[in-house]
Amino acid sequence: AGDSCTLEWSFIPNRRGQFTLILSGIQSKFPFGFLKKTTGSNLQSKVYVWPARIQYTFKWSSGGQHTSTGTPQKQFGQGDDLLKIQRYERGDAPRLIHWKATARMRQIMVRRLSDERKAQYHIQIDPDASQWSAGLFEILCSLVCSLTEDLFHLGMLDSVKIADSNPTQIRTTQELHAFFDQLSLLTR
Repeated sequence: AGDSCTLEWSFIPNRRGQFTLILSGIQSKFPFGFLKKTTGSNLQSKVYVWPARIQYTFKWSSGGQHTSTGTPQKQFGQGDDLLKIQRYERGDAPRLIHWKATARMRQIMVRRLSDERKAQYHIQIDPDASQWSAGLFEILCSLVCSLTEDLFHLGMLDSVKIADSNPTQIRTTQELHAFFDQLSLLTR
């Protein structure tokens, strides 16, 4: 009497989707097997079951088609591409001074270069039922979930897009998990 304990309850779903788990009551046979004590409860929780992780092989390609996925990313960095020339600000590196523009403008002008980043990937899913059988569609969802997670942890995921929706940039773990929730509910 007066003690407490923790109950581990395992739930192994057989498919992805949204489920409502309900704990309607618990029963104890302590201290003797012939005495049963039942306590009522009305606990419920909605959970998303994400697609199962699968093994895959991804061949990284240095070439390939680069397409724009929305707003261009113009971040300053130490790359080779010139984004713009602007007035010198305290703290700018002397090696970035653009001498011709400085002479023409009669004030110190510096080059702003693009940020050299790793290749960024955009994942787009087309759930059109005419392209996928039920079994292949489940494999697609699992592959997308696995690939998206891996690219995110490598810092190489830019955005995701389902069907004709707007691209969604994935920058945080919360955004990644929100995308996994969408995948758990995705239908052909």
